[in-house]
Amino acid sequence: MRSYLGLCLALTCSLMLAVGCGDDGDGTAGTGGTAGTGGTAGTGGTAGTGGTAGTGGTAGTGGTAGTGGTAGTGGTGGAGGEGGTGGTAGTGGAGGEGGTGGMAGAGGAGGEGGMGGMAGTGGGGMACGLQQQTVQVGCVNNVTTAQSPFPFQLIVDAPEIVGGAAFNATLDGIGFFPEFFLNAAQNVVPGGVRTAELVAFVSTVQVRSGATGADVPLTADTSLLSPGPTRFCNFPTTQTCTCPPGTPDGSACAVAPAVCLGAQCGAVKVLQDLPVVDGIPLSAGGCDTNGGLQTPPNCNCAPCAALDTPPDTTKAGQCALNGFCQDGDLVIEFGSATGSYTADASGEVLWGWTDNGILCDGTEPSGACTAAFHADGCLDIPPAGTAAPTFGSPAAPIGIRVNASGLAVPIQCAMGSDGGTCSVTTTQGCISNADCPSGQTCVGVGADDDVICPTPDSDLIACPIN
Repeated sequence: MRSYLGLCLALTCSLMLAVGCGDDGDGTAGTGGTAGTGGTAGTGGTAGTGGTAGTGGTAGTGGTAGTGGTAGTGGTGGAGGEGGTGGTAGTGGAGGEGGTGGMAGAGGAGGEGGMGGMAGTGGGGMACGLQQQTVQVGCVNNVTTAQSPFPFQLIVDAPEIVGGAAFNATLDGIGFFPEFFLNAAQNVVPGGVRTAELVAFVSTVQVRSGATGADVPLTADTSLLSPGPTRFCNFPTTQTCTCPPGTPDGSACAVAPAVCLGAQCGAVKVLQDLPVVDGIPLSAGGCDTNGGLQTPPNCNCAPCAALDTPPDTTKAGQCALNGFCQDGDLVIEFGSATGSYTADASGEVLWGWTDNGILCDGTEPSGACTAAFHADGCLDIPPAGTAAPTFGSPAAPIGIRVNASGLAVPIQCAMGSDGGTCSVTTTQGCISNADCPSGQTCVGVGADDDVICPTPDSDLIACPIN
């Protein structure tokens, strides 16, 4: 995934005031020599050098020639001051004045102009750039009333946001189907599960504050899945087939009987290989464990046993049954989408996922927030009055429908963070000690206590309004 963070720099130019030589920064002209009788006039003094400054130094005055003799040589003009950084180049010094009665002295050389300073970078507002952050969702399934936090990743790429102006942001993310569900499938599906069908995988982005704009649903990017969209024969269901170009994904098509018995190729299924670890075969037959009944065992399950770390110690047993074991969550990348918004006058824009759980506060209607883990100040997911998800019910705004070799799992979610309860007031939910009465601590954050609390602003993606 792409992850960049925009930075803004400001350049400040400093102007230095130079201090010149002598009392006032200009060189004092030398006094012309006194003419002797018939002698040679004194040589004019050399003009002082202009001091360094933003403005060029003033040239020294040339020396006056001696009377009656050959004119003294005019003093050399002071060199122009060096321009300060970003300042105006120094002005060249004036030539020295010629001696009286003689040939005029040569004019002093003009000072060299100082180097112009580099232009400063124009000031501007802070751009948001690309940000990625874990923004949890709390989820339930159709089997239990337990609530579980899933660590979804939210990605927002926004330009500089100007107060009151319209802007677009690119939205993206990463979803997770937890390993503990896949562990269950490996233990109950004969032969185990190596590939799962994604019937639906959606999560909806919502602005909590700072701008107005429609919610934006993100769905799985099927181009990143392996094997991805695939068609199977209606019979045999394990045989892949191909429909003519242009056939809608949800439609079947007719094919040759040699391809599918009954000459029917079914609708597209979106498939994703699961992360698994194989045992080591002990014979040419491979790790065919015959459901754990193979005698003698022909599979070395040490690679899976090495993954057995509490509290998950199911890996060696999975390998004994199937010859392989589950290794990690099913990770699904969403396809990006564009959100169109109008910014508030000031502040910041906060992005998260849709929050559609009911807040438990002790005043819920009958039947809501009744389970022990529905603590006051935290969430009941899905909202009261909503039935537990079914495989055929809509997955939006945040939901997952996965078929793991016949084990169909519907999951429904809302944005929410893993929480706990206060140490004494155990009916009060919390995310940190600050959420509890004075002297109490927040207990259970990170534990499997099923408490899901509203996501604090600090856990959302924030972009400043300029």
